[in-house]
Amino acid sequence: MEEATTAKQYLLQLPRLKVMIDQKLEEKESLRASLGSMSIDYSSEQVRNGLYRNQSFFAEKISKIVDLESEIDSMLLLFIEKQHEIVGKIHLLTDIKYIQLLFKRYVENKRFEQISEEMFLDYNYVRRLHFQAVDSFQKTNKNLHF
Repeated sequence: MEEATTAKQYLLQLPRLKVMIDQKLEEKESLRASLGSMSIDYSSEQVRNGLYRNQSFFAEKISKIVDLESEIDSMLLLFIEKQHEIVGKIHLLTDIKYIQLLFKRYVENKRFEQISEEMFLDYNYVRRLHFQAVDSFQKTNKNLHF
């Protein structure tokens, strides 16, 4: 049986997924950049399937990039699904400030300082309001699971 997730853990899925996607994109770009600096040395011995050693290495890097792109696409689909699900659960709240705050914090991934400026509220008040909003989210959305 799955263990229930806290509201904060549940809401943090989006920022976590975003970080993971960004890291995969950086990895892919790094691999692509390394391909630009490669050249094929036809004087080296063949290793397998008639390919030269650096041709084989080049092919492996291309394969890794293709795999990463597929993985990124899957992660992006999951992100879109989770975002839609989480926004729907946030919209179940009745207090408009709670809705705004949780959306800005977990969907837009904004810091409390930025949220306080945008909502024209004191920073400390925003932190207290966040605690209340998360508590309300937990009570409104019972049995949260990843």
